[in-house]
Amino acid sequence: DLSGCELRSAGAQVLQEQFCAVSTVGSLDVSENGFDSDLVTLIPALGKNKFLNHLFLGKNFNVKSRTLEDILQRLVQVIQEEDCSLQSLSIADSRLKSRTSVLINALGSNTCLTKVDISGNSMEDIGAKMLAKA
Repeated sequence: DLSGCELRSAGAQVLQEQFCAVSTVGSLDVSENGFDSDLVTLIPALGKNKFLNHLFLGKNFNVKSRTLEDILQRLVQVIQEEDCSLQSLSIADSRLKSRTSVLINALGSNTCLTKVDISGNSMEDIGAKMLAKA
């Protein structure tokens, strides 16, 4: 559990470089670390670790709209890979609002995730409707 450690860019860099070789960690909580735009490169790096089953990323999405779209697309790519090992994903309390729909859309074709926590994202009615269809 590395949540709330304020790892920021330096911590994201270390995780990108080192975590893909770690085979003894099945669950990683890096919530609330100020990764923000570093998630663009951190998410694909974490996705390469095939031993990682549970990933918690909440409260790291304080970025501009364009960067947020890029981050969410990277997350979608990771969960849609054929060899995706993730069983659960949390982006709780990230205040994604209607952008949560990008991830919700990907759930329909996802084969690996059995649990997703999108609480605290104020996804509003459109998100709820999309979730019902996923």
